[in-house]
Amino acid sequence: MRKLNASEGGKPRFFQCCGHKDGLLEQNRRMRDVFEQEISLQYQYKESRGTHNWYYWNRSLADVLEFFGFLVKTDIYN
Repeated sequence: MRKLNASEGGKPRFFQCCGHKDGLLEQNRRMRDVFEQEISLQYQYKESRGTHNWYYWNRSLADVLEFFGFLVKTDIYN
């Protein structure tokens, strides 16, 4: 990641989200810390209620699409 951060040219954008009851929550938080402290890329992290399942992913999809510039009706998953 540090090589990517130092390279010239276009950089990817990253969106990361995780549920409060996800078994991978601590790993996600460690990755968030790396992005926020060491890497200057366009990045967004979001935690919300939920776990590692399709319900959470479907509900989070609107946030992901909005981050990447797609217009989304955010009430369709609530």
